[in-house]
Order: sequence, then C-alpha cells, then structure tokens
Amino acid sequence: MRLQSFNYKINMMLRITIIATIASVVLFSCTKKIEQEVTNNPSPNSIAPNGFLFTTTRTVHFTINVQSVAATALKRVPIVIYQYDDGKIGKELFRGYSGTSGTVTGTFQLTKTSDSVVIDPAYIGLIRNALAVVTNNRINCTIGGSTLFSGSIVGTVKTNTDNNRVSSNFKSNDINGVTTSTKFSYLGSYDIYGRPTNLLTPDFFSDPLLFGNLLYYINAALPEGMDLRKTNPQFLASDNASNIVLTKDAEVFVTFLSEGAGFRNSIGFYSYPTNSPPKSLADIKQINFIFPNASFLGSNGSMLPGDKISLGKFSAGTTVGFVLYSNGWNGSQVDVTSPAYFTDAFLNPEKDPSLQKHSVLLKYQNTYLIGFKDLDRSLSICDHDFNDVIIYASANPIDAISNNKVVSLTNPTDTDGDGIVDTIDQFPTDPNRAFINYYPAKDSWSTIAFEDKWPIFGDYDMNDVVVNYNYSWVSNANNDVVEMYANFQPIANGATFQDGFGIQFPFSSSSVTSVTGASATANYIKFNNNGTEAGQTNAVIIPFDNMRSILSYPSGAFFVNTDMNLPKVTGTTINMKISFTSPIDIGYFDNVPFNPFIISNLRRGFEVHLPGQLPTALADKTQFGQGIDATNTTIGVYYVTKQNYPWAINFTSPFIYPIERTSIADAYPYFLKWASSGGTQFNDWFINTSIGYRNTNLLYTK
Repeated sequence: MRLQSFNYKINMMLRITIIATIASVVLFSCTKKIEQEVTNNPSPNSIAPNGFLFTTTRTVHFTINVQSVAATALKRVPIVIYQYDDGKIGKELFRGYSGTSGTVTGTFQLTKTSDSVVIDPAYIGLIRNALAVVTNNRINCTIGGSTLFSGSIVGTVKTNTDNNRVSSNFKSNDINGVTTSTKFSYLGSYDIYGRPTNLLTPDFFSDPLLFGNLLYYINAALPEGMDLRKTNPQFLASDNASNIVLTKDAEVFVTFLSEGAGFRNSIGFYSYPTNSPPKSLADIKQINFIFPNASFLGSNGSMLPGDKISLGKFSAGTTVGFVLYSNGWNGSQVDVTSPAYFTDAFLNPEKDPSLQKHSVLLKYQNTYLIGFKDLDRSLSICDHDFNDVIIYASANPIDAISNNKVVSLTNPTDTDGDGIVDTIDQFPTDPNRAFINYYPAKDSWSTIAFEDKWPIFGDYDMNDVVVNYNYSWVSNANNDVVEMYANFQPIANGATFQDGFGIQFPFSSSSVTSVTGASATANYIKFNNNGTEAGQTNAVIIPFDNMRSILSYPSGAFFVNTDMNLPKVTGTTINMKISFTSPIDIGYFDNVPFNPFIISNLRRGFEVHLPGQLPTALADKTQFGQGIDATNTTIGVYYVTKQNYPWAINFTSPFIYPIERTSIADAYPYFLKWASSGGTQFNDWFINTSIGYRNTNLLYTK
C-alpha cells in the first residue's frame, strides 16, 4: 500500500501556542517533525516480507585460483575485480594478490542489478578481462590452467579501448604502403580461429615449472600497461639484438606465450643471410605465417600458452626476423594489407626513428623472448608496453642462437623485499604496504540516508541525515590490512534534531592504534586514548557528534539542503585515518559499509541503524519495541517498523533524496513495489531514470 501524502494540518495544540513561538517558526521558514506534528503516516500493512533488509547491494564471496598453463600455482599475481553492466567495465570492486598457493579469496559488494563481473589479472600469460557469472552470490573459478579459464568464467570481454583500429589504405601488394614482390605462405593448416594444427609437444611437459618462472620474469620486465621507456628503457637501446641469429645449423622453434591486445594479431617470420641484411621492405622476399591469429582461447581466438611450432631447419649464418600484422586476422586468413611491424625496426612506418622499434628481444635461460607492440607508436593511445603478443624462440641445438647483444633478464627488482616486484607494487619501497582497496571505488562516493525520529515514524523523506562516504584500506603482500581511511561528506540535514554519526566495525577497539580526523563539538561522547569511543567492545568511531556543526545555514535555519527554494550549502568533509596495532585480516572488510548509525538529537542511547544491524554496547535497549519499532533481539530483528519500514537505507552511489516532507515512496514510485517483492523486482528503482521511476519535482536536485 502506498504511503499517504504528507498532511500539513497543524493540530489544535499548536494552534493555541503563544504568538512568539509562531513568529519564531515563521522566521525559519518552516518546521519539521516535532513530535506534535502530523507525520506521513505509515501504511497499516506490512510493506515488505519479514527479514527483508532493504539492501541495494549483495555480498559476493569469491575464490580465484591462479595457475600457469602447466597447472602450477602462480603466486603474487595482481587480481582486480570490476563491476560489469550494460556491456561495459565499471568501477573497481576488489584488488589483491594471489597467495603462495595461487589462491585469492574475499568478498565484494555488487549492485543487485548486476549478475556478472570482470576479473582482470593484468598478468602476462593469463587472459585479460575474464567475464565471471555470479551464482548464488558466489564466484569459484580458475584463471589459467590447461584451458586458460574454468568455473564461473565464461569468456572475456573487450575493454573500452579495444575498438581503436588503425586504418589502412595499402594495396594488396603493398607492405605499409610500399609496393613489394613479397610472397606470403603458412607453415601449415590452422583451425577456424587461426590456431595451427601442426603443433608440437609444449615445453612444460618436460619442465612444469618453466612457465611459472618465465612468467614471473617477463611480468617484471614488460609490465602490463606501463611504458617501457620508463620502466626498463635499456631494453629499447638501438644497438640491442632484435632477431634470432644462428651460428650453427639448427632447427628453430617458436612458442606462443601470451597476448594482451584487443586486436586479432598475426605473427609471421622472414629470414636472410646474416651478412646480407635487407635494406628496405622490397628485400623481404618471403613471409611465412606462424600464428595466423595470435589470440587467446576465449578472446577471439583459440591459442594456448605453450603452443609450439617448428619454423624448420636453417643453416649457420642465417638471421630469422619476425613480423606482427596488426589486427591481421580477418576471420579466415591474414589480411596482408594490415599494418606490419618488423623486428628490424627500420622497416617500420613511423617517421621518428626513436619510435620505429616495435619489439624487444630478451633471453631467459635457453629461451629468447620477443615482445611486440601492435600500434603505431606515434599515436597518443599507444601505451608502449611491448607485450601485446609475446612469443619465445628456441633451437636444437640449444646453443645455436647467438647471444651477442641479446639482453638477458635478471632477477626482478623487489626493493622492499615483500615478494611483490616493484613494477606491480603500489608501495615498492615499503615492506608493510603493497596495494590499496577502495569502496565504493576510487574517487567515488556512496550515500546513506536516515530518518532520525526512531522509534517514531516521522515523515519518511529520508533526508534527516544524508551522508556521502567512501573508504580505502591499505594492505600488505599477504592481503592483510595495515591502515584505513574514511571520508564523510555531510549532504543534507533535514531535521530539527541535532544528530551525530558513528560507525561500528567488526574488529575490536584494542586492535586500533589511533583514530584521527573526527569532529567532536557537543561534548557528550567519551573517547578512549586511541580515538575510538569508550565503553565499546567493537571499535566504534564517531566522525561527527553533531551534524549541525559541519553543515548549517549561517542564519541557523533548519532543513539544510532539502528545500529547493533555499540556497545549497557545502558542509565540511570529515577525513579520518585509522591505524592498527598489527595487520588485520581482510575478512573484517567483507561487509562494507560496516555498521553506520546516527545518534538522534544528542541522546547517546538513541541509535538509528540500517535494518538488521546490531546496536552498539551503548544503545538504549529499553527503546526497542517502543513507538512503532519492531526490534526483537530474540529472533534477530533490528531497526524496522512494525510495518517493516527501515529508518535508514544505504546506496553504493550518490543518492538523489526527496525534498522536505516528501515521502520516498512519492518521489520514487517503484520503492514500495521493490520492498513488497523482497528485492526481487525493481532493483533499479533509485537509479533508473526512465519515465515512471521518479518524480523529479519531488527530488532535491541542486
């Protein structure tokens, strides 16, 4: 049943109030919710099923196993989980590293309108942007292994930049606009996705640890999305070797290792006498395609790390070069009119010689890694990371390849010794810190909105206290949290009461070293020496004890930022830091936003929490069951009315709240339908801007 519209009639007791009081009320333009006023009366019937908590998100538990293609555990792999809505990768939900067993576990909050997320390891040798489906609020999956992905992962998605294509006006007998007589061929047949069918036994069959170790080194050398000119500029020196030079008769092999591109790139090779190198593109007489479509399985291709092929036998004194055709696979064959980038840099099309290099050659044990960049390096969108496709060459005999001027990979740099190499460590010089998690996302805000009349109903405009907030926490290499930051923006104070605001955490007060940044002006809160509230078992912080001290009109008038006819006021943002006595388990952060509450009208015991959340040790439990409160500690019911209305709602994005004295059900017509369905319908009631979802004239939109 719909809430009744607010009744502005003043009862008989107010009509006989003295003239001075009436004048004072007129001076402030309006009054609100003093207990003698008529309120937006609640529906006499229950608006929601028992146990419905009015949550706009759900907690998703995940277990992600990270493995090499040889099924060996990969430790210290960065894992980032993103929201995925309407075909687009959204905000970051989680960040961490796989442990020594190759596993990362945790939780994140996902909007109820979403049923899938993107998991991105950003690690060479693993698929990027894996699409995972959430089932029963869980994700269980493996990234890597013999099939590249399994479990909850169903494939990959394109990033927002994957559709950047490089146009080509080259003729069919041109290479990069130069007319040549080059002949093109394939080393053998290939499947419908461009994967060769004449593959050899992968090297990891004889050396299972090879790929894991190789990936560790190459990820430090060519980190994803990082400009190589800044991370390892020595790899780009002009006199470094770039091709495979044979000093003995040998059979040469090439193994596919990884790809990190949105393009369907093609890899080929060419050869020439070492003492008679080409002078121009016209001297490239033959290009043989090794991998017609060097794209991972599930990412517009079917390649797997370890796919190995023989290029054939070559005489001593032969040089083997390689070429990448950018987005060359057209679905059935290689389009040789696509831009071509050669390991002989001078053959490439950039006019600036410093940008002509499109590959690096790096030696690891008996393998020779070649990393490619697949974009014109003079373009502003080029990231210069040289890992769009990575292959490695080897030979039989193994010493047939010259090491002259070949850069050898050295032990990755880990300055702080925490097990996270510098290139993927957000705090490379601090052994106690490795990365940061954000809620709801970096540079984003969530909103929590309260009614402050508990245990009485009020007008249900959900604007008595409106606070935007976000959190960030810093973790070490073991994913344990060492410190956290909390920021609170007062947005609206549509109340005559003076309300405080607190957060109850699941960890103990004794685990906290210090809390800084709170606003304490009303002198009714007692604090421990570490800045947490005294008398509590769990850690409780009080960001502000009186909202009026951080958000108010200069005149002292009530109802700040709830009346469209009055000016908007910007309050004081509270920035807090919480330090811990020792790192705490990240599991304590499973249920952000923790347990926020307001303290009604400076009465410490009068706490107003989200539905289902426990009171603190200082709550006045004698108020439970008073008025229209239906709290029943025996059966675990907290902070809902007898009609199952909440006094607070949390949102993971900024919430546009109703104007003064307007019920949330009038401002958002699908609110009650959402509630009555128990959250199974109209989960987008507050974010959908389609006709019928909101009454804009009843919302505060300044």
